[in-house]
Amino acid sequence: HAHQRQRQPRQLTVKDNVRKLRAQAKNDDINRRNLLQEREQVLQDGDVARAFLLKHQAETLKKSMMESDQEAARTIFEYYNPLGRRERSKVDLRGLQASEAIKYCDEALRELQDAGGNTLMVTVGKGKNVEGTGKGKVKPTLRQYAKAQGIKVEESDEGSVLVLTLPMLQSPVAYA
Repeated sequence: HAHQRQRQPRQLTVKDNVRKLRAQAKNDDINRRNLLQEREQVLQDGDVARAFLLKHQAETLKKSMMESDQEAARTIFEYYNPLGRRERSKVDLRGLQASEAIKYCDEALRELQDAGGNTLMVTVGKGKNVEGTGKGKVKPTLRQYAKAQGIKVEESDEGSVLVLTLPMLQSPVAYA
């Protein structure tokens, strides 16, 4: 049959795309570490010019790694928190690394406070991190972050949701 339909390539899902970006970031990090090790050896051998070159190659890989991770974080955040459908009192941080979760949680808390609210429902998921250790990193990191800010933390939905309650402002804030 000469006119058989060709199979269309499967569209990459959001999660496939995020996995690909995270894998790229991890690969860049491995290569960066290898370059830095090579740089140490080259320095010991006295080849300063080559060491300088390797340092710059490692810096380029670090930048690429960070860009891939940021793109992955933005992609997964927008997937779980679609623009125009996000409730100010809720934020979903599933799929993010701990440092990324802190950044997005902080932004959500600031927006909430600016709107006069004080309670944020934070979905952290079940904590099955990529390394497969079965221990989540986002929830304990967020708990620690909130505690350090004087924010009350409670759990709901079997621990997959943190309820963060901001202390009330003692007096109005005047912006300069």
